[in-house]
Amino acid sequence: MIANAKNTKFKLHTFLALNIDESSRDYFGITPVEDYIAKLTLTFNDRMILPTMSDKKTWYSISGIKMVKDVLTSKYIDEGEANYAAIIGEDLTAENSTYIGERRFSQGTLNIFANYWLDEFNAVWDYF
Repeated sequence: MIANAKNTKFKLHTFLALNIDESSRDYFGITPVEDYIAKLTLTFNDRMILPTMSDKKTWYSISGIKMVKDVLTSKYIDEGEANYAAIIGEDLTAENSTYIGERRFSQGTLNIFANYWLDEFNAVWDYF
């Protein structure tokens, strides 16, 4: 899904180094956990991470695309209930969480997949 269809501006970003305090480390100098957290943070901020080549010290991300962030759950867990259960040492169970119905994708996600299907259908239709 394009973030703003009228004035879409894709940007290519380059990761060169991770700066923490006074130190700076390139891709080969960071730990796998730091790599994972950096990429997770970029994805959370609507950046698409491109594949990283094994022998390169940089990796790229693209902004300007709204990423899908659906959470499929059939339980609603109130933050207060979760904290209370953790404090008293209980696990969250069906009794202390609220059922909210069947699992469903958001309408935006369904529209994305419907458009994928429509593009494929049109390609096959045009071919034959």
